Amino acid sequence: KERRLREKIHEQAKLQDKSTIHKAKKEENTRKIRQSMHLNEDEYARKLDAMNGRIDRRPLLLEQDQRDKAVRDLERKIQHAMTVANITEKDLMRQKFNSPNVRVTTTHTDYSS
Repeated sequence: KERRLREKIHEQAKLQDKSTIHKAKKEENTRKIRQSMHLNEDEYARKLDAMNGRIDRRPLLLEQDQRDKAVRDLERKIQHAMTVANITEKDLMRQKFNSPNVRVTTTHTDYSS
């Protein structure tokens, strides 16, 4: 009878140990999950702040449209001036790639020394 009692006590101690180990593992896993969730929330907040910063720096659609219209108007004026002056894109490219001491005109090339 005493032996059975000892075995029962020993078995109860083992079960208690396993439950303690299981409880500790469960708490550790819970802690890791919470930590991971916290890191994810921080990362999300950083990304959201960056996105809001880009939105704040971006011009309003009305401002953007006005800027685009101004660029189109300027391009139109430049194109008109080039047409009036009888200058082509090819002339501009030729002048861009020639050396600085060469003057390019539409009729002939003058070399300066």
